[in-house]
Amino acid sequence: VSRLAVPDDPLRGELLLRRAEVARWSGAYAAAETDALAALQLLAPPRASARDAEERFLEALGVAIVAASALGHVPSVEGAPVPEPWSLAESVLFGDREPFAHDREVATLEVITLCRGSAAWLGRGRRDASGRWLDRARARGGESPAPLARAWLAALDASHALAAGDLATFLLDTERAVREYERAGDARNACNQRVRLANALVSVGELERADEALTAARADAERMGLAVIAGYAVQNLGHVRARLGREAQARSLLEDARARADALGDAHLRAGAQLYLALLELAGDPARAIEHAQAATEAVPSGAFFAIARAIEARAALALGRLEDADRGSSEAIAWLDAHGPIEEGEASIRRARADALVALGRPDEARSLARSSYTSIEARAAALAPALRRGYLEGAPDHLRLRELAGAG
Repeated sequence: VSRLAVPDDPLRGELLLRRAEVARWSGAYAAAETDALAALQLLAPPRASARDAEERFLEALGVAIVAASALGHVPSVEGAPVPEPWSLAESVLFGDREPFAHDREVATLEVITLCRGSAAWLGRGRRDASGRWLDRARARGGESPAPLARAWLAALDASHALAAGDLATFLLDTERAVREYERAGDARNACNQRVRLANALVSVGELERADEALTAARADAERMGLAVIAGYAVQNLGHVRARLGREAQARSLLEDARARADALGDAHLRAGAQLYLALLELAGDPARAIEHAQAATEAVPSGAFFAIARAIEARAALALGRLEDADRGSSEAIAWLDAHGPIEEGEASIRRARADALVALGRPDEARSLARSSYTSIEARAAALAPALRRGYLEGAPDHLRLRELAGAG
C-alpha cells in the first residue's frame, strides 16, 4: 500500500480494503477500522462508479461496520452522535443512490452489509434500529435472494429470535444458517454459526454435546486463522466446563478468552468472559464476582450485558449481606428487562436475582409472584421446543430450578 505513487488511486483503496479484511479476520479491529475507513474515502462515489468499484465500496463499508461494532463505536442510545461508518452507511444503504439496483451480486453485498449493521445495533440493545436494518436487508434481497444472502438473513433471524427469548426459533434458524453458509462455500461463517449453535445446546442442558461441538469449532477456527471465532469458542467452552463442575479448567479457559479479547480489542468478547468469570466466582468469592461483573459493564456499558451484570452484582451483594446494594442492582436489572422485553440468555438470571432479593428484603409474596410469572414463561418456551429438549431446558439451568423452587411449582 505504501509504495503506490498516487495516494488517491482507487487501487490503493482496494489494497487498503484487503488489508482491512485480513486485520478483521485476525481480530486486529483498530487496524481494520482505520484501513476500511481510508478505503471508503478512495472507493466512494463519484470517484469509483463502476460496478466492480461498487462491490469493493460495499465490502469496505461492511468491514468498517464490523470493526466499529467490535470496538464499541456504535451509538448506544437514540439521539447520540453517529460516527463513521454509520452516517455513511445510512446515506448509502437507505438513500436513493442505487446505480446497480438490479445486480444480484451487488444486492447480495448490500444484504450482507445491512445484516452486519443490524447485528451491531442488536448487540447494543437497539432493537428498533436493528429491525430497521434487517427489514431493509430483506427488501434488498428480494423474493429469491442468493445463497449467501439467505445465509446472512437466516443468521440475523436467529439473532433476533434469541434476543426475543425464542430459543426454539433460534435453534432452527441457526441450523438453517449453517446449511446455507456451507452451501454458499463460506466455511468461516459456517464455523461461527456452529459456535453459536453449540452455545445454544447449553440452554437445553446438552452440556457434553456442547463441549464436544465447541472443542471441534475451536480447532476449526484456529486451523483457519479465525482468531475472533476461536476466542468466542474458548469463552463458551469455559462456561460449559463451569456448568460441568470443572472449575479449574473453566477458569483457565475464561481467563484465556479474556486475554484474547484484550489482544483483539473485542469489547463483547471481553464482557462475556467477565460475566462467565463472575458466575464462576459467585459461590466462593462474591467480592471477586462483583469485580468481574463491573469489568463487564466497563467493556460494554449498555444492552443486555448491563442488565445481566447488575443481576450478578445483586446476587453477590446478597451473599455479602449488602441488602441495599442487592435491592438496587436487581431493581435496575429487572427495570432494563421490563423496558426492553424478553431475552433468552440471562433473563432467568435477572428474574432469579430480583426474586432472591425480595425474599431477603422480607417480601416473600412479591418474590413468589415474580417467580411464578417467570416460571410460567419458562414453561411456555419449553413447550415450543422439540419434546426431547424440553426437560433439559427446564431442569438443566440452575436459574430455572431456583425460580421453580421460589414459585412453589414442585
